[in-house]
Amino acid sequence: MKNLFIFCIDQNENPIGIFSANVNDSHARIPTIAVSRNWQKQGVGKILLSEALRQLKDVGVSKVRLTVDSTNEVAKSLYKKTGFVHEYKRTNLVITF
Repeated sequence: MKNLFIFCIDQNENPIGIFSANVNDSHARIPTIAVSRNWQKQGVGKILLSEALRQLKDVGVSKVRLTVDSTNEVAKSLYKKTGFVHEYKRTNLVITF
């Protein structure tokens, strides 16, 4: 398994975004895509995701999966515009001690 990391910085070299993916042959899973609150709704997420998908495709990945919080409408809209389709609904379970 390989990993892809992309870090996005501003002109002062402050971190503003991060993307990671786990690559296994022709499949990839995106566990992390995040943009600093001050930089949200300015296209940073779109740029990160587009560049990451380009790089994944360049290394032979043909299927990419990610999980998004069902209440995160902004992220869901971005993923839909990018071409992601709803695969199935996941139920998360938690135990607290």
